[in-house]
Amino acid sequence: MIHNLVDSTDGFSRKTIGWLEALDQFQSKSDFTLLQSLLLVQKGTVEKALEILAGERIGLRIVKQTETKGIINRDSVLYGLYSGRQLVHAHSKIKTDLLPERVNSMIRKGHVGIGRVIEHCQLEIYMLIIETGHDKLTAHPFRIYRIKHKNKMAIEIRETLLI
Repeated sequence: MIHNLVDSTDGFSRKTIGWLEALDQFQSKSDFTLLQSLLLVQKGTVEKALEILAGERIGLRIVKQTETKGIINRDSVLYGLYSGRQLVHAHSKIKTDLLPERVNSMIRKGHVGIGRVIEHCQLEIYMLIIETGHDKLTAHPFRIYRIKHKNKMAIEIRETLLI
């Protein structure tokens, strides 16, 4: 029920308050900008967050994608459709035997990002951010996270922020 999720004194859900507190703690312990912190700690689709923050639709460009022995390795870039500005570089490792064929098929086609595929297919997942930091070569902020499906680690993604 909705009234169980919302504190009537301020209108924010307890979940939202917890997320805001986590964001505040994360930012206070790092040298990331607020924008970078938002992108690194959020657990929704990166494309949606980028569309809001960049103020434009987000496109996906597959740089390289290979599949060997049930593993798709993919390098991709999320970019602003209007500005052409590159926003995020991602390297993904997808274990196809742990995901439904519909999900694998959409990932192979490469028309949308993995987050949007998961959302479109209504795949039940658990996401765990395992590392955040600055790339040693470029100094760009990055995060590494894993996506579990049916209690098995199906996807690992490293996202490097280019903004």
